[in-house]
Amino acid sequence: MCGRYLFSDGKNPTLLKIKKYYQEKLSLDVFNQISFEEVFPSQKTVVFLMDNENKLHPSIMKWGLTLNKKQVINLRDENKIAMKYKPCIIIASGYYEWQKNTKEKHFFTTNSGMICLAGCYNDDNEFAIITEEANSELSKIHSRTPFTLSKDDFKDYFKRDIVYSNQYKIIDKTN
Repeated sequence: MCGRYLFSDGKNPTLLKIKKYYQEKLSLDVFNQISFEEVFPSQKTVVFLMDNENKLHPSIMKWGLTLNKKQVINLRDENKIAMKYKPCIIIASGYYEWQKNTKEKHFFTTNSGMICLAGCYNDDNEFAIITEEANSELSKIHSRTPFTLSKDDFKDYFKRDIVYSNQYKIIDKTN
């Protein structure tokens, strides 16, 4: 389950470009309300939506979707609750998980230093990250993991076609 993630580690040129775009577009006061580094639940950050021409566009939303009067940061893919909401993609440098027994913090990413997480959002611009059962390697740390996408899956994900998680490409960069 994803309880925090790193929007930008300051190295990925794509994520730095997004940050610069908002820095130039927004007032300093509004810009400072958005988390562009480590993102915690209830903070505002950037997620991506797809338009009718299959182009991704950034949008600012709050992490934590209101469901039955509770803030929910993760939704289980297998429960199909996420299908009631609109799809979005969270692009990040990686995400954090805490080891079940030791509470040691682990950082997960890909070789490219950028990971794409499946998400969903409501009309109030609140989003949640979709999770699934972790594979055998990742389950040593935690039983749940974010549902990850490759760039090739974006169009199908937004059309709600079946997409398979890309979690086998995730690596633990803790040490």
